[in-house]
Amino acid sequence: MADYSYKDRVRREQKELEARCIRLRAFISAGSVFETLPEDERGRLIQQLYHMDAYDMTLHRRIAWFDSKDFDADPCDDNPCGR
Repeated sequence: MADYSYKDRVRREQKELEARCIRLRAFISAGSVFETLPEDERGRLIQQLYHMDAYDMTLHRRIAWFDSKDFDADPCDDNPCGR
């Protein structure tokens, strides 16, 4: 596995999450199978999408923040950050 910077990892995570959001939104919108689920399960899926969207927005904001900064240092270089 390549050694990615934390910024690369955030970008990759955001792209993966965005794809999951698209798939879940499509599943909910298509309705055919979604409508056959019990109401409480449909509610949980809608709640899940809401939180996934919020997480996606947070990742977008992080990316925008570090893209606006003039630095290349990984903040984990001096601190293992759980690695």
